[in-house]
Amino acid sequence: MMIHKAQAEPKQVVFPEGDNEKILRACHTLVQENIAIPILLGNAEAIHKKVPELGLDLRGTRIVDPSNSSQRERYVEELFRLRQRRGVRMSEARTLIDDRNVFASMMLHLGDADALVSGVTQHFADTIRPALQIVRVRRPAQSVWLLCHDHT
Repeated sequence: MMIHKAQAEPKQVVFPEGDNEKILRACHTLVQENIAIPILLGNAEAIHKKVPELGLDLRGTRIVDPSNSSQRERYVEELFRLRQRRGVRMSEARTLIDDRNVFASMMLHLGDADALVSGVTQHFADTIRPALQIVRVRRPAQSVWLLCHDHT
């Protein structure tokens, strides 16, 4: 039932750990079954090199390198606007955006992604903190974010 619902209207799901093998394999399945449109964060060259080595087909997947994204400055400015009352200066916002979970949370916050899946290689607190600070709690229909926790 849920798979058919997802296939009827695939959502854009951002994966901050976009160069992780488990994430790449999961995204292969999402693409093959038309469940979601993955957005992988990471170095595009490294990801493109890894995909054929793993025998995967990720056509239809977006790869975004946060370090040179065309949206980077927009995200920095919005992050500063959101967090300045909490003591975050513009220079700090420029540093914070280098954290892929922060970048992904900004994508979700600004509507450039519909969901966020993270936590395969990171501690729970490092994964959830940016989402809570940036996305905050919203109506379920407005945005969804998922967290996975697996350090194996």
